[in-house]
Amino acid sequence: MLIFLCLVSANLLPQGMHSAWTHPNIHHHSSIELDPTIRAESPSIVVDRDGRVVVAYVVWEMDREQIQLRRADGPDLPFTAGRMMSKGVRASHPGLAAHPDGSVWLVWCGLDALQAEWKQERGVFLRKVGPGEPGPIVRVSESGGWSCAPKISIEPELRGKIHIVWEKGSRKQIQIAYRSFSPEGRPIGSVETVRDNSFARRPSVLATRSGVHVAWDELVSDHPGGEPDPDYDVLLRSRLRSGWKPIVKVDIGSGLQAAPSLAADAQGNILVAYHSTRRSPLVKWWTIRKVHQTGVDEIVAKDVVSQSNPSGEVQGAEFPVMLVAKNRIVVVSRTSQGARLHALDASQVGCVLDLSTPGWGARGIQTGIAETTDGAMLIARRGRKRLRLERLRFQDTPVQPVVFTPTDPRVKKESRRMVRFLPQDLRAKKPRGRKSYHLLMGDLHMHSAMSDGTGTVDEILARAWSRGMDFAALTDHDVLVGFEMMPSKFDEIAWIGDLFEARYDFVILHAFEWTSIGWPKGYGHRNVYFRKSRPARLCNSLSGCSDTHTLRAWLQRHRGISIPHHTSWTGTDWGSKDEPLVRLFEIVSIHGACEFAQNEPIRPRGEMQQMFARDGIKRGHRIGFVGGSDSHGLLWHHGVGWRQDPWLGGLTGLFVNAKRRQDVFDALYQRRCYATSGVPVYVWLRAGEIEMGSEGIVRGPIDLEYEVASELQIQSLEVIRDGCSVEVFRPGSTGAKGTWREPGILDPGWHSYYLRVQFRDRQPALAWSSPVYIKIEKQEEQ
Repeated sequence: MLIFLCLVSANLLPQGMHSAWTHPNIHHHSSIELDPTIRAESPSIVVDRDGRVVVAYVVWEMDREQIQLRRADGPDLPFTAGRMMSKGVRASHPGLAAHPDGSVWLVWCGLDALQAEWKQERGVFLRKVGPGEPGPIVRVSESGGWSCAPKISIEPELRGKIHIVWEKGSRKQIQIAYRSFSPEGRPIGSVETVRDNSFARRPSVLATRSGVHVAWDELVSDHPGGEPDPDYDVLLRSRLRSGWKPIVKVDIGSGLQAAPSLAADAQGNILVAYHSTRRSPLVKWWTIRKVHQTGVDEIVAKDVVSQSNPSGEVQGAEFPVMLVAKNRIVVVSRTSQGARLHALDASQVGCVLDLSTPGWGARGIQTGIAETTDGAMLIARRGRKRLRLERLRFQDTPVQPVVFTPTDPRVKKESRRMVRFLPQDLRAKKPRGRKSYHLLMGDLHMHSAMSDGTGTVDEILARAWSRGMDFAALTDHDVLVGFEMMPSKFDEIAWIGDLFEARYDFVILHAFEWTSIGWPKGYGHRNVYFRKSRPARLCNSLSGCSDTHTLRAWLQRHRGISIPHHTSWTGTDWGSKDEPLVRLFEIVSIHGACEFAQNEPIRPRGEMQQMFARDGIKRGHRIGFVGGSDSHGLLWHHGVGWRQDPWLGGLTGLFVNAKRRQDVFDALYQRRCYATSGVPVYVWLRAGEIEMGSEGIVRGPIDLEYEVASELQIQSLEVIRDGCSVEVFRPGSTGAKGTWREPGILDPGWHSYYLRVQFRDRQPALAWSSPVYIKIEKQEEQ
C-alpha cells in the first residue's frame, strides 16, 4: 500500500534545524537542548497521567556513566535540573513507562565497578522515579553475565503489572529474558526465557489488556552462504493468561529484518515496525506489519523513500520507533546521518519530515517519542552534537499528497550478486615449504551506527561472516565531531565480538578508530587492534593519547598496533627512521587506493603530498599492506567512494598458523599479509628465506619467488622495486607462478620489492603483496 509524501517550504523550522521535506500540517512548536554537554545520549521520554513530561538519558562525567532524569510540568514548560537515578560506574539503555496510577518507572542496565581488564558483565535495574522522591533500585536480572538492552511496558489497568524484557547473553548465545513486577515494584515470580538457544537481540515489549507481547530480531543463518546481507528475521511471542503462546513469524524473508518496535491500533491488533534490506540493496528502510488472531498481514505501511541518493550524506531509515496517536501513526527513524519523521493517517496517506542537521557525524541509535495530553508530539533524540527535544503539533486539514522519489543513475550499475571471498581451491593453497600456514581473508575496517555508520554491531560482523570472510574488525570512532563514544558502547562492541567469535568460529579483533584531525595540524586517522581483549579503558585523542607517540607507548603496554588509512585525504605521522610509527599501511578502501598519487584504476580520495604507500617506502619505512572497506553502509559512500557496494572496498589476506585471534594479530604484526580491492585472490612473495613482509640480508642474486591465483583473469603483474615499477608480466590467465631475478646491480643498503596485480573484472580489481625488505651489504675490497 503506497504512502504519499507532502512537500512544502522549510520556513516553519526553528533556528538550527533543516528539513528537505516538510508538511503544512506539522508545526514545529519549539526545539530545545535537553543537556548542554556533548556527553549525553540515548534518551527516553514519557508523559504521565497528569501531563508531566519526564525524560531520562545517559550522561558521562569523570569516567562514570549515569542515568539523568529531568521533568517538566507540561510540554511547553521548562525542565527541572537533572537528577541522577543510577548508581555504579556504567549505565546505558534507559527506558521509561508511565503507570495509570500516576507513577513513572525507569529501567536501565549498568555495572557496579570496573575491572582491571575488559570483562563481560552487566545487570538490568528498575526504579520508581516519580512522582515525589525516587524509590529504591531493584535488580531485575540475575547476577553475573551480560544482561542489557531492557525495554519496559505497563498494563493499562489501574492495578496493571510492570513488564520488562532484555537481552541475556552467555558465551555462545543471546536469549530474550522476561520478568514482571507489581505496581509497587515487587517481582512476580522469577526470570522467564522468551527465546533461548539463539542469537536473538533488540527485544521490544507491549502490555495490552489482552496480554504481553514481545518482539525481537534473530540471526538465523546456519553457515556462510555468500549473500550480500545476513539473514535476520523478526519474531513475536505473546504471554496470555494461559501462558506463553507459540512464536509468530512476523517476517522471515531473506535479507535483513531487524530492530522491531511495537504498538497497538484501535482494534487491538499488534503493529510491528522494523527495518529491512529486502526492498533496497544494502540500505535499510522501515516497514510496518499487523499481527492479529488469524495471522500476519502483508505490509500495512512502508517508507516510500525507497531510493537513496548516493551523492548525499543522509541515506536509509533504520531503527524505527512507532507511536499510535489519536488519529495517526507516527514513526521516527534514524537515517545514516540524522533522523526522519513519518506521520500516517487512517487512509495511509502520510508525510515525511527530515529532522537532520546538515553535516557529517551522526551518533545515537535510541530515540524517545511521546504524545502529550493535548495532542502534541515530543521527540527526544541525539542530534549531531547534543541531545535535543522537538515539540511538534499536527493540524488536521486536507492536503494534496506528492510522491517523492529521488533517483541517481549510478544506483543500477552494480548487481546484488552472491559474494564468496575465498573459494575452497584458493583457501587450500599453501606457500612452498610452509605447510603450517593457513590462508584467511577478512575486513579490518568497518563502521556501525555506534559512530557515523549504519547498522548494529552484530549486523556488521554478520555481514562479513555471511559473505564468507574468516575474520573481521569493527573500528568505530573513539571521537567524532568532538564527542567521545560512551564507554558502554565500546563495551557492547567487545561483548558482541567475543560472542560472535565463540558462536561462529569467526575471528573478531577488538579494535577502534583513533581519530585525530588531518596532518599537519593533527595526526590523521588510525585503526587500533589488540592481540587479545582490549583494555577496560581506552586512550583516545581527547583523554591522554593526543599524539601518535603517546598512542604508540600506550599500545606497547597493551599489546596493540595502529594502522593509518585514507592518508591521501587526512595524512599521517610517519615518524622518524629511529622511531617509525607506521608498521602496516591500509593501501585500499572505499576511499580509493593510496598506493601513489593519481593511482589508476582506483583513484585515491585526496592528493596530499608525501602521504602514499610508495612515499613511505622511499622514506625508508618498512611497511606491510592491508585492505579494509571502511564501509559506513552508504551507497557510493555518499558520492565519494569508488564502489556502490561499500563492503567491497578492501580486504586483507593473512597467512596464519591457526585460526585464533592472537594468530591473526601475530600475522598482521609480522606483516605476513596482502591487500586486495575486495576480490578473493591468493598472493605470495618471497626472496630466498625472506618471506613477504619480512626483512633480511641477501648475499648473491636476488630471486623473487611469487604466486598469484584467482577466479579472475590476471591483466598485469608488476614488480615494484623501491617504489618504482621495474617489470610487468601479462600472463593472461587466472594464475601466475614463477621466479624473477633482479637484473641490475643494486647499491648497498635496504631495498624493497612487492607485487602489484591487476585483474580483469567489471569493477576495478587489484591486489598488493606486502613488500620483502632486502639489505645489500657492501663488499669489502680484496
